[in-house]
Amino acid sequence: MRTSKVKENTRKHFRCSLLLVTCVLLTCNYCSGTEQENAPVVIELFTSQGCSSCPQAEFLLKTLAEEYGPEILPLAYHVDYWDYIGWVDPYSFPEATERQREYQKILKNKTIYTPQAVIQGELVQPASSRKSMELGILKYQNLSRPMLDLKIDYSLVLKKATLTIDVPETISKENIKILVVYFENGFPVYVTRGENAGRTLPIHHAVLKIQAVKLNDAHYYQIPIELPDDWTASLTGVAVLVEDQKHRILTAGSIFPISLN
Repeated sequence: MRTSKVKENTRKHFRCSLLLVTCVLLTCNYCSGTEQENAPVVIELFTSQGCSSCPQAEFLLKTLAEEYGPEILPLAYHVDYWDYIGWVDPYSFPEATERQREYQKILKNKTIYTPQAVIQGELVQPASSRKSMELGILKYQNLSRPMLDLKIDYSLVLKKATLTIDVPETISKENIKILVVYFENGFPVYVTRGENAGRTLPIHHAVLKIQAVKLNDAHYYQIPIELPDDWTASLTGVAVLVEDQKHRILTAGSIFPISLN
C-alpha cells in the first residue's frame, strides 16, 4: 500500500511524456474488440500478509483475473486485524476491515476471517477454493447488469486528472452508493515477521483507498484524481462500484492503469 509504511525508494512519481491523453473504457481494463453484455462480476477478497493461508487465495484471485479477463473485477482488501501478530501489512488500512465488518453485519455472518471472498456484494465464498470461487462467478456471470461508462481525462500541463462516471439511467438514483476504489498491481513485498516470515509476496489488485462519491440529481459525475507522490500511476488502477444500501453490486467498472506512459 502506498503509505508512509512503504519505503520511498519503492515508488516512482507520476510522470508521462504526453501533454493530454483521453482514455475511454467501457467496464473492462482497456479492452478492445467486442463489448461485454454485462458489467463484470465483482470479487472482493479480504486478506492479510500476516495470514499464512492468504497467499494461496491471492494467487487464485490473480489466476482467475487472468483467465476471466474483463468478465470479473477483482479487489484485494488487506485488513488490519492481523497486524498485531508481528508483521504490519503495508497494504492494510482500517477501511478495509470496516468494509468486511459491514458485510458481516448485513450478510449475518458469525465472524470475519481471512481469506474471505464476497462476490457481487452478497455471496460469501471460501477464497482458497477454486471450485467455490468459480461457482460464485458462474452464479452472477450471465445475470443482466447494465454497463458502467468510465473515462479518465489527463491534463499533464495542469497536472490534473478527472474521472468521469456515467451511471446507467436504468439504475435508480434512490438509495445507492458510489465508491471509487484505487488499487495496485505493485512491487513484491519481502515479509520478515509473522506467519509468512521469509516469503516474498506478490501484490495484485491490492486496494489502496476507498472514496465515497457525493450523489447528485444526475447520473453523471466528475471526480478529481489526486495521486500521492508515493503511488506509481503505471501500477495503479481505479474501480467504481455502484451498490445499494446493502452493498449489493448493481454495476461496476475499472480502468487500469491510470497512467498510459
